[in-house]
Parts: sequence; structure tokens; C-alpha cells
Amino acid sequence: MNLVDLGATGLQVACEAVRDRARAAGAEVARVELVGLIPAAELRRCSAPFLAWTGIDDRRTVEARLVAVAGGAERGAPAERGLGSDRG
Repeated sequence: MNLVDLGATGLQVACEAVRDRARAAGAEVARVELVGLIPAAELRRCSAPFLAWTGIDDRRTVEARLVAVAGGAERGAPAERGLGSDRG
């Protein structure tokens, strides 16, 4: 699923709704896969049990990625393709 308004339907609410519907149908959700990054504010809205179930942590936030990219730039590493670079 693609969540486009995290304020209206947060990550935890959406994932738990899917899990509950799967259980009602006699199935289980094997895992949650986050494709991309999530704002740190949204991650803070999630409960510890939910985060443990999904395995999603603060390394998957937009903010953590920006820090990692900035840290690489400070050490002289080349900018990653598509992140503020006009090349390639």
C-alpha cells in the first residue's frame, strides 16, 4: 500500500488494519516492508510493540538518511546520484 497522508492514516494504523483483516480471513502478515524512508515524526507516533513487530527503526527515517549523506559529504565522499547533484 502507498500511504500519501501520514497525518490522516499513520503507518501503524494502516499496517495494523491490514494485519487485522488478514487475521480475520485466516491468514497472517509475514512481514512489513518499508520501501523508501519515513519521516522521524511518524516513527515517533508508532508504539514500541509495533516497531518490534515490523523491524522498522530510526535508520529508515528521512532525517537519518540526510545526516548520513551530509556526513559522507563532510568526509569528502562524492554526493550520491539524485541527491542534490546535477550530474548523471
